[in-house]
Amino acid sequence: MKDQTEKIEAIKKLDVVTMKSLLEYEPHPVELKSEKELYDYINSIDLEEYLGIHGKVCCILPDHDDHTPSAHVYTTDDKTQIYKCFGCNHAYTIVSITEKLARCKRHKAIEFIKKVYNLELVQSDWVMEQKQLMIDSANYLDSNDFKITFPELSKLIRTRKHHIKAMLLHFSQYVNDGMCVNEKPFFYASYNMLMNVCGIKGDRNALSQSLTLFALLNMVTKLQIEDIPEKQLNKAREIAAQYKLKKLTGFYSFEEYGTILFEQSEGIARTLKENSITLKGLSREYILRTFDPNLADKIFPQYKRENRKGNSPKSDEHTLDITECLFYLLDKKGYATEKEIVHMLGNKYSYDQTEIQIKKSLQEMMLAYGLVRVKASGSNKMKYGITDNEISYQSYIICRDII
Repeated sequence: MKDQTEKIEAIKKLDVVTMKSLLEYEPHPVELKSEKELYDYINSIDLEEYLGIHGKVCCILPDHDDHTPSAHVYTTDDKTQIYKCFGCNHAYTIVSITEKLARCKRHKAIEFIKKVYNLELVQSDWVMEQKQLMIDSANYLDSNDFKITFPELSKLIRTRKHHIKAMLLHFSQYVNDGMCVNEKPFFYASYNMLMNVCGIKGDRNALSQSLTLFALLNMVTKLQIEDIPEKQLNKAREIAAQYKLKKLTGFYSFEEYGTILFEQSEGIARTLKENSITLKGLSREYILRTFDPNLADKIFPQYKRENRKGNSPKSDEHTLDITECLFYLLDKKGYATEKEIVHMLGNKYSYDQTEIQIKKSLQEMMLAYGLVRVKASGSNKMKYGITDNEISYQSYIICRDII
């Protein structure tokens, strides 16, 4: 009990000398190469030994008058030590319990722990530079400069911008000299980790859509298998084997955001807008149909073999049905709407299936058959010879292009 009382008093006062004298051993100096390594090390420190508690104890929090042992320390799957009290229902890591006991800011708590355990964060100039570039890139997306220079890109990512910002800020903590390809830092992360980083709960499709969008717009690079260093590649293979995953954990890198990088991205964003592509339709099939296998390989590097096979027979059949409906309507009245095609195929496919398939296939069909998709404005009706006055001028119609 004396040990616990003395240690908690030392923590409350952030008294490094006293706290070190109360430890059961003399910590050897430890150098950490990244913030992530530092935080992982700190979170793995024996919290029972740090607090001087053993087994189940009365709560040590100053605002909990606990007379029945209701607190203990446990370890999470990622080796983080947690102080948990079932009486007041609070849980704290070593940093947060230090903040709570000392009533100090987070950085003060971290510095105290570093000094007690002789921890030093040692980072090269390159690491510091790359970290700052990632932070600057995240901030750039909120700048007027970005919104003015790239208006379509800014609008397109508006609802998913928080995902890419969260990824940039998260991965900036992982930059270290040992994880570098083509002079750029790279990172690997599972879907579950990225969902947590982005604040996505349960919907893996939401993350997949965001990653596809960001890769298409040059905001994130998915590393090709041949570019991944052997050590990290073998680690990814071990993880895939352990969890019986069909594909390896994803590897990612980021270019510095700016005018040169995003000039092409603005053009892609404009194309997506013109084609009214939704995130639901932004898939590997859409990329294959609209662009080419090389771009599909860039965005889906783990599906190179599948990319060469093309689209599934089922998808091709659905697209053929859409094409037949489309040309039936074009021959009958000179234009077609997506809604009409969806209803025509309602007996064979669900409305959602056809709506999504149209998004995936329409650009390919327009290029192949010389079609355009335009608003049904008065001038466009006149241009394409549309005499139907029932159709709203706000609707989009598909017509044969006029050369």
